[in-house]
Amino acid sequence: MKKTKMLTFCALITAILCVICPLSVSFGTIPITFSLFAIMLCSRIFGSKIALISTLCYLILGLCGLPVFSNFTSGIGILFSLTGGFVFSYPLVALVSGVKTKRPFLMCLLSVAICYVFGVAYYMYIADITLLTALKTVVILFAPIDVIKAFLATVFGKEIRNRLIKTKLLDY
Repeated sequence: MKKTKMLTFCALITAILCVICPLSVSFGTIPITFSLFAIMLCSRIFGSKIALISTLCYLILGLCGLPVFSNFTSGIGILFSLTGGFVFSYPLVALVSGVKTKRPFLMCLLSVAICYVFGVAYYMYIADITLLTALKTVVILFAPIDVIKAFLATVFGKEIRNRLIKTKLLDY
């Protein structure tokens, strides 16, 4: 792929993440966000490399003050909040969910699991709580929703990717 095309895709995905990721629905301390879905979808469409670069750009923009994180928040303080572990995991989520395989849904599920490992561990550390309490707070309610997000990202990602290939916008 030409560098210009790659940079264009990275910019486009970063812009998409900046628009979709701030959208969320709050239930207590941890909101249901569209971040994970958006990252997995872009990874399934464009692959790990472009999704990783775009996710890193998205995080840098948010850390610099652009309100692109959940509930239109921003800044370095997000990394030290209860949900900071989830944000830390986004580059790895992009990397794993974009791996080309015959079982893309499993890669998306693995990326959700990685997100939970980072998120729960960091939540336990910041809130100074036990693993069981953290699991009750940030996994029980959200896991089924994130499985649905992984499924939708897999299905829509395949369809969008096929259409981009058919129109010759994507050639890899």
